[in-house]
Amino acid sequence: MDWEHGQRVGCGHAGRLEEAAGARLAAAVGREMGRAEALLKVVGSRPENLADNFFTLLPAATLADFQRIVDLKVPAVLRSPTPPCTGV
Repeated sequence: MDWEHGQRVGCGHAGRLEEAAGARLAAAVGREMGRAEALLKVVGSRPENLADNFFTLLPAATLADFQRIVDLKVPAVLRSPTPPCTGV
């Protein structure tokens, strides 16, 4: 070890592996942050634009994912069917 510079002499491979791992981690974090940003944009969108924004910003998402977002956005009172008139 080169104590004066704090580096191992002749071990350049380890540094390159660490750099590659760091680059992969940064790419993965960037990709996930992009997904989180898209999800927040969808959740924050106006109700009339919800479906368009969902399918545009989250093309790999499923209908079950869309239903979960609708459940978050639309109050339960508006989602439940109205009770039938009993004529009383």
